[in-house]
Amino acid sequence: MAQSNNKNAPFYYQDGSVWYGKNFLNSSNFIGMKLKIYQDYLVACSWGKEIIKIHKSDVLYIQKYRWLSSIGLRIHHKKENEKPFVIFWTGLPNKMLSNLRKAGYEVQEGEEKSKIGMKGFFKACLMNIVIPLVIIIAMLLFLKFSFSSWITILITALLFIGINLFGFIVHFALYTPRK
Repeated sequence: MAQSNNKNAPFYYQDGSVWYGKNFLNSSNFIGMKLKIYQDYLVACSWGKEIIKIHKSDVLYIQKYRWLSSIGLRIHHKKENEKPFVIFWTGLPNKMLSNLRKAGYEVQEGEEKSKIGMKGFFKACLMNIVIPLVIIIAMLLFLKFSFSSWITILITALLFIGINLFGFIVHFALYTPRK
């Protein structure tokens, strides 16, 4: 989106997704988000609803954040009552950083790398596969189901696992930077 001169309109915004929480593994992922840059604050919103709003005075600095092949922008802030881990995933991080600089936000050079790496990726995959399977196996062992119920439960578990793995693939497809 082009820059706006209207005081009430965002200076710039970009579509992406937001990871938001206490740390990398203990966070929620919001897809279909917009990060809007205003002169005095940043807003991450979805369908017009503000999820996160951080005033410029609370932003310590913003820096590129890399997890495997994905690059996002980590917003380091000091806002009380706000979760500390805020990452905006975008396919165009340099354009967003350039507009943040123009709006007067502190942007640090370089890149913060996730300490999670492949180990964290495999843990996340494992959790999204093992937990549903353990629940299914427990249900099958301890509850009396007919054969058709077992098939329904198994198909449901496989769909759940497939949807989670598809989510990982989509994340990397969307948020691996494009030239």
